[in-house]
Amino acid sequence: MPLSLQTVIALSDRQLEEQEQLALRALSVFPPKPANFGEEAAVAVSNVPVETLDVLSDAGLLESSGPGRYTLHQTIAGYARIHLLDTSVYSRMADYYAAVVTQHARDLDLLDKEINNIFAALEVAYTHKQYASYVTCVNAFFHFLFTRGIYVEETMRHIEQAIAVSREMHDDAALANALVHPGKTAYKLGSYELAEQSLLEGQEVAERIGDLWLLSAVLNQCGELYLEESRLEEAHAAFLEAATSSAKGNQETAASALYGLARVASASGNSDEARQKGQESLAIYESMGHRLTETVKTWLNNL
Repeated sequence: MPLSLQTVIALSDRQLEEQEQLALRALSVFPPKPANFGEEAAVAVSNVPVETLDVLSDAGLLESSGPGRYTLHQTIAGYARIHLLDTSVYSRMADYYAAVVTQHARDLDLLDKEINNIFAALEVAYTHKQYASYVTCVNAFFHFLFTRGIYVEETMRHIEQAIAVSREMHDDAALANALVHPGKTAYKLGSYELAEQSLLEGQEVAERIGDLWLLSAVLNQCGELYLEESRLEEAHAAFLEAATSSAKGNQETAASALYGLARVASASGNSDEARQKGQESLAIYESMGHRLTETVKTWLNNL
């Protein structure tokens, strides 16, 4: 009688040292083949030296998936997951990816490569009540999802859960950040009433905690919404307040506010002010090497 694949895996598993067995079980939290994960992530989540990964590879339990990348066959992952008892694996995965996404929030190419692992880490963090890491990761990951236009049901569910968790933790900074997400998404999808409701609550929370950077970001988004609806006076007020708040900190929100004021001036028929504000915005974006530099240049050329 031929041995079943599960039996073969079990036989290979029994030949491993305890640390190697624990590492194999820990790696089962990553999405299985055809997805893959990096060596640094594998070491951080399994909490073993990189040499242990070499042992698992030599045993045929862990496959290479390109330089510095690994993958775990679905059957092997299923076997390892059944035997996973170390619950600290979940907090390590949640913490690792919260840190990665926060540090590389603007590196879209890197996040493209890690998107499956990040979504898996979010599920792990939420399911196992690693709420601080969960909210941090959702808030940092949103820029990538919004930029890439990934408005799938899974994305919206995580945004809603992040808001609910932030309320439960009484973390106003996290809540204000999280409230911007449905506001921006609803605006992008044309649900302006829902967008305004979410953004105004975010503005209220940001004002209450005195977070000027966050306040300016919320106000900029409010300005975009009002400008889209041709509510020019409200748009001007929102962008102006955002510019004032940004003056005490963040260059990016300052440039965004100035670009908003330029477009409001243009829509109001004040071309001189529009050009002045647009040039001020462009100067900041250029000094940052920001991706919106060309957008503002094109707008000024067409003014």
